[in-house]
Amino acid sequence: LQLTDISKLKLTVNVPEAEIQKFKVGNSLQVSVDVLPERSFTGKVTMVGSRGDAAHNFPVQILITNPAGSPIKAGMYGLVNQATTNEKEVMVIPLKAIVGSSTQPQVYLIKNGKVALQNITISKRTDTKAIVQSGLNKADVIVTDGFINLFDGAKISITN
Repeated sequence: LQLTDISKLKLTVNVPEAEIQKFKVGNSLQVSVDVLPERSFTGKVTMVGSRGDAAHNFPVQILITNPAGSPIKAGMYGLVNQATTNEKEVMVIPLKAIVGSSTQPQVYLIKNGKVALQNITISKRTDTKAIVQSGLNKADVIVTDGFINLFDGAKISITN
């Protein structure tokens, strides 16, 4: 016989070094469980590890009070939604729009029927998108496809 009290559960997440400063003991976070994606639970940070692993990830423990009926079981996987209070609007562009090198990313900016190479700074990349930190404005139009024979100063026409 094994008795298990699941009225309160600990979720341990490994947080990358760049994100660890967002987690403080006592902070409340929204947690979802893989098998119950439509529901959200509130958890509280109870521990932030002081030593990272070889990949520079730090353990963070979050305590979740299991609602009546105990829908969360020990051993289930979950996700943490770490919303920050200082969120700002970011500009996301397709990764395929970037030309140049990874140390000097550029995009073709469309101005007055011509293209101009524009240096940009990227803060984060995914498999298909990039978050632009600087170098573009909201109203800028960039080339995302059709780079054959394209060069700085080339005249272009846009077709849908």
